[in-house]
Amino acid sequence: MIQMPVPRGAGIFLLTGGAASNYHLATMNYHSTTTIEDDRVRITTTGSYSYEEMYQFIEHCRTEAEVSGLDKVLIDCEQLQIQITEVERFEGGQMFASVFGSDTKIALVMPAGQVTKMGELAANNRGARLLVTESMNEAIGWLND
Repeated sequence: MIQMPVPRGAGIFLLTGGAASNYHLATMNYHSTTTIEDDRVRITTTGSYSYEEMYQFIEHCRTEAEVSGLDKVLIDCEQLQIQITEVERFEGGQMFASVFGSDTKIALVMPAGQVTKMGELAANNRGARLLVTESMNEAIGWLND
């Protein structure tokens, strides 16, 4: 297992299985695995949401998209334990817009009952292309449109 520092972040990348497309981001509160699927980057996150680490996580997602050279990102947070306020959702949407701009199409899959669209609206009103949903099928379909 090779460990490398996370660009612009405080976590650890772990390259496993000898596959250049399978990375892990480990922090105190959550664990993230990145894989390449067809024409998109998939980032799967487990553990517990942390507002303090949200910007670092969004930066990590952008870095993974840049490294892959792909312009579609699927962020799977279905297994993430999350309690997030509307203000945090709004700020997260602003962060997505600031970090990604309009160059990348991002689908964020949240746990059931956690979607309010506040972050999506904040991001899209600032020029980003973000879908927030609790349906993996909807997310993949939207990315493929």
